[in-house]
This record gives sequence, C-alpha cells and structure tokens, in this order.
Amino acid sequence: MVTVVLPTYDRVTLVGAAIDSVLAQTYPDVECLVIDDGSTDGTDELLRSYGDGIRVLSQENRGQAAAVNRGFAEGTGEFVSILGSDDALMPNAVSTAISVAMDRPEAVAIHGTVDVTDENGSLVFRYGIGNMQLRECVRWHFSPSTTGLLYRKAVVDIAGGWDPQFPRGLDYEHWLRMGLHGPYAYVNETLGTFVQHPGSVTGRANDEAGKARESVENLEAFLARDDLPSDFDDEFCAEARRTAYICAGLILGGPVNQPQERFRLEDRVAPSMALEEGATLPGQEPQTVEPPAGDIGLQEELREIRDQRDQALADRDRLASEIDALRSSQSWRIAAPLRRLRRVRRPHRSVG
Repeated sequence: MVTVVLPTYDRVTLVGAAIDSVLAQTYPDVECLVIDDGSTDGTDELLRSYGDGIRVLSQENRGQAAAVNRGFAEGTGEFVSILGSDDALMPNAVSTAISVAMDRPEAVAIHGTVDVTDENGSLVFRYGIGNMQLRECVRWHFSPSTTGLLYRKAVVDIAGGWDPQFPRGLDYEHWLRMGLHGPYAYVNETLGTFVQHPGSVTGRANDEAGKARESVENLEAFLARDDLPSDFDDEFCAEARRTAYICAGLILGGPVNQPQERFRLEDRVAPSMALEEGATLPGQEPQTVEPPAGDIGLQEELREIRDQRDQALADRDRLASEIDALRSSQSWRIAAPLRRLRRVRRPHRSVG
C-alpha cells in the first residue's frame, strides 16, 4: 500500500482538486490520508463529503511539519508520499514510482519531474534534478519537489520526519537525511503539478530574509552531523557552504548582473533543472533538460583547470632552472677568455 499524506490548512477552494488527483490514481492500493491542521474555512465539511474515500485526521493548528509527521506516523502504507493541498498528482504517478521502487529495492526514495504552474494553471517551467545523489544535492543545494516523490516508510522511520525548525526548507533538510541511508532513484517522467502562488509556504512574499537565513542554517545543521559519508571532507564542505551562501545572496539580491552591481553571477546548474516555457518553439511541449551525469560536469572541468595550472607552474619552474643553468654556463665561457686577456701586458709606446 501507498499512503499519500495530504496536509491542509484553510485551503477549502484548493484541497478538493488535490484529493481528487489521489483518488484518480491508476495504482489500486492507495490510502489518501488528509491531515486537517486546524482549518476554520469550512474544510471539515468538504472532507466529510468524501465519506470513506479518504481518511481524515484533525488537529489544532501546529504547522506543516507537525501535520506531515503525524501522517508519517499514522500512515499504513509501505511507501509514503506527501502532496501539498494546492498541488496534484498525475494519474499514473504512484504506479510509475512503485514500478521503479520494485526494480530498485536499495533506493530510499523515488522522484521524477513536476510541472510548475501559476495560479491560472499555465506552465511556468518543468522541474527535476535528474540522477543527483546525496553528494551532488549537498554540493549544489538541490532537492526534488515533494510532489510525486515516494519514500520507503521503513527508512522514514529511521531517518525521522520533517524538522519544524526549518519551516521554509523542510523538504530539503529531510531529503538530505534520507540520503544518508541509501541512494535515490530518478524516473524521467512528470509525476505531478506544483502551483506557485503567494500563499504557498515556499512562495510567501516578503520573507526573503527568512528564506535566505534558513538556506544556510539547514545545510549547517546537516554538515554538523557525526554520521556523514567519509568523502565529505573539509574541502567539500567548504564548497557546499559557498554554494549555500551564494543561494542565500540570490534570494536577497533581487535582480542581478546589473551595471551597478558589484558581482556578476551565473548559475550553471539551475538552467538544466528547469526550462522556461518561453524557450520552446511555438506549439512545442516544454522538455526537461537533464543535467550531465556525475558531478554535473563542473567538478571534472574544475579538476582539468587545476591540472593545467599545476602543469603550467611545473613548466615555469623547469624553464627557470634551465635558464639559470644556461646563464651560469655562458658566464664561465665568457669570463675565462677575459681573464686570459687581462694577463697579456700591453706594449709601452715610445715617447718621441
């Protein structure tokens, strides 16, 4: 069984579409578990109208993390997924993810791409992180959308739930913790839609400072763990921190690369994560551009640049030594005849 945890708070006009998308799944064994986090807008009446088609747990308003964690604890499925009350799953999302989970028993989570839309349902871009594993997600500060993401419940029980101290980055911090227990599995299919609007947790306006601060704090909390992989050395952690701080700066900075700005920034990874709709040909479906394999090519390029630098420095030192030796040899060849000439006495001219 798959449990889809659907936390909601005062989304009576939106949550119905999310529930309907769960009930429309082609996979036959899906539990729709709605956690009503203290709604006061008539959500309870809407939920009752679904009868036995869904399971509802109500609680006082305690926040998104508490609602999701209750779903983790009380879900009955072997696999668990989280769906925002303003988002939706594609009809084959669960069956697609389960198929991958059966083929990849070592995977702790299965994820795909999502269509990010505006409030009117228009596609903004398609998002996915491809085959990134834990190391790349830490280094480049990325995680997939939770829409359509499938966790193994047994691993969630070990790794723990969402940490309420990171209200804006709950999914990223949890994604990293899950990655400590095994690999992620990626399927190159669109599993759901994610709606961008000011009321969403990730899209709230006027909270840039909080988002920026948290983007650094959740990484620092992860890097402070004592169970990190052995290859998370000081150099790697420093690189991850630089990326986190730069991402925080982008959150705070607004428009970048303006003439008056001190720095010019080029994100060489994010463009491959999301392709804007306007970049496609008229009438053409937007296509997901997957990042290059491994470290997305950037680490290999950096390694090549460092090798070239080291070789250039070695060549410089070698040439300097050869020049010094040549100078020493030429000086001897010139100095010896001069010494002999000095020993030859010039004849005295007679004075007439």
